[in-house]
Amino acid sequence: MSDIPGIIGSLLAPAYPATASDGNQLTKLHRTALAPSKRKALTGASWLSLLMATAIALAGCGAGPASETSSEADTTRVEVNKDAAALVPQEIRQRGSISVVSPAELAPATFIEDGNSAPVGYSVDIIKAVGQALDLDVNVVNAPFDGVIPGVQAGKYDVAVSAFAVSKARLQIVDMVSYSQAGGELLVRGDDKNPPKKPSDLCGVTAAVLQGSIELEVATAASDECVAHGSKAINIQTYPNSNAGVLALSSGQVDAMVFTSLSSGYISDQSGGKVVGTGEVYDSNLNAVAVAKKPGLAPAIQAGLKAIVESGAYTQILEKWKSSGVALPADKMVVNPPPAF
Repeated sequence: MSDIPGIIGSLLAPAYPATASDGNQLTKLHRTALAPSKRKALTGASWLSLLMATAIALAGCGAGPASETSSEADTTRVEVNKDAAALVPQEIRQRGSISVVSPAELAPATFIEDGNSAPVGYSVDIIKAVGQALDLDVNVVNAPFDGVIPGVQAGKYDVAVSAFAVSKARLQIVDMVSYSQAGGELLVRGDDKNPPKKPSDLCGVTAAVLQGSIELEVATAASDECVAHGSKAINIQTYPNSNAGVLALSSGQVDAMVFTSLSSGYISDQSGGKVVGTGEVYDSNLNAVAVAKKPGLAPAIQAGLKAIVESGAYTQILEKWKSSGVALPADKMVVNPPPAF
């Protein structure tokens, strides 16, 4: 328990404001969960810190096997894939490395751990494994969200990693390579014997949602449907950030939380099963890495992704971060897939 204060201090970061933008209303960064035309930025990006501290305490100090997802764990080693490496643009091959930026505010995809300055998470491990397959060093730095994609566009970075949704606006300024998927998923207490599975099951239930998020719209629409069919409305409780909503759920103030499947496995692991996802994912969409529009770079990243799927490293990384549910088949790892919104 002695490291909990450090975890809290390192992960408490400003929430994404619902009206923020990164140049082209690109703040729909991580919300791959719900209606594509209405996604908004994930608010309360610092939720994990408080959740970890509280949930581990609830589970009895030793519950969540956090060491299994530590940045100190052994790094997955990947052999160079000669076919993929041959696709690397000459400029980058001569440099011998790719520069990667991450907003590091969405665990377990990317976040700051234990007071370190370098991002960790499955998206970071995946791009490092891709670098190994391409025979390139990978330098990952943290940066505020609103400078990430513009930084790639301006040539400051080669790649940005997180759980970016594919949008028309982004495709105008960067290339995108799909590498994972996520959707909406309800969070419930692990000891709930008859939990709701999807928003339509929430009639008469008290449910948490984040202020300014698409989940509020989804819950409101589901509540209207409940009433239209003669059932009780959903008792919707809004929270300013995710940690407040998850803590309300774990303490019994609400009975469910409308959230994203991206984080459900990690939340369950860190809480020792006190808070879990229902396992029923809806409205799943692709997540992608953002790549500078340099000739040949996006196809090289795509080939590197497929190489680590073939080697097994991709699966190992997602298992390490309790995120197997976001896995994407290699044949769906494509350059500039159709935008979700």
